[in-house]
Amino acid sequence: MWRQLKVLDLKIILTALDDIKLPFFKENALRSALGTSLRATICATPLRGNCKGCDIESLCIYNKLLPRASGKALNSSAQIQEDVASPQESTSLNSGGENLSPLYLAFFDPNTPMRIGAGESFTFYLHLFGPAVAYFPYFYFCLENMGLKGLGLKGDNSKRGKFEVRTIKVISPRGGETLVYSREEGVPPTGWRPFSLGDYIDGVEVSALKITTLSPLRLKYKNRLTSSVELHVLLRAALRRISDLYIKTTGERLDIDYSGLITQACTIAESNKPEGQWRWVDYKRYSTTQQRSMKLGGVFGDILYRGELTELYPYLKAGEVLAVGKGIAFGFGRYKVTIER
Repeated sequence: MWRQLKVLDLKIILTALDDIKLPFFKENALRSALGTSLRATICATPLRGNCKGCDIESLCIYNKLLPRASGKALNSSAQIQEDVASPQESTSLNSGGENLSPLYLAFFDPNTPMRIGAGESFTFYLHLFGPAVAYFPYFYFCLENMGLKGLGLKGDNSKRGKFEVRTIKVISPRGGETLVYSREEGVPPTGWRPFSLGDYIDGVEVSALKITTLSPLRLKYKNRLTSSVELHVLLRAALRRISDLYIKTTGERLDIDYSGLITQACTIAESNKPEGQWRWVDYKRYSTTQQRSMKLGGVFGDILYRGELTELYPYLKAGEVLAVGKGIAFGFGRYKVTIER
């Protein structure tokens, strides 16, 4: 299973051509600009209001990358929800909303300022998963078009700040960087190769591990958002994400013992009190679809789990690589797993 799922982690360094002003919720601006540019770059019928009913809907790369665009989901996804649900949970596709998760994850370097002056460099990361890996060239052209359109809030001239792509590097599971594009060379990215999800997972015995959030975790359990993260809730979210990606990659359901894994996670939670603390953080964003301001939030914090975690660790580590829960398109769902000795 782990070898079939491909991952391409990209570090993209940009140079601002104009002053760029980012909102407090920076990833929302990135999500909007990237999604708009993807559609403009890929769509064969750009004058259509939406993707629903398009003649090439089933073949369109944009629709594969952003399944919500057409309101369609894979029929098999409903079974994922059932596999990881407790008897008290709804097993409908929309109860968790995580099965339509995107095949990519984009977020700024945490040190990115809200104001970037012309001539200054800044960085964001783009992670491609499963089928999206093969579409990296489309993302490259999308980034070039995105730079021409601009990013962030509109300035006094009613325009967004433009930028250009300087370098693109592939990051290995161990943190090494390989240059695959440089603006000075002036040719599209070459020589890149993805890694498998298994390359990120070590076969080690684990009796204690620490979860540290890198962005808000927006998880649902029993149809409610959780304000704390129990081990079995995080595991369910990771299993949904892995299973969804597996279906989109192979067309088949993942054959693992969902019930046994979740039971083990519940047992660990009951046998010891995890150490850590959580806080809920809300972000405000304006929805152009609903024409109103909305809140989008999740939990921040860290927690230490103790117990027999060896069998669960690979799935939690995979969740670290893929991001989990709701709001992945906004950069939510990122966390770091640290094995404690």
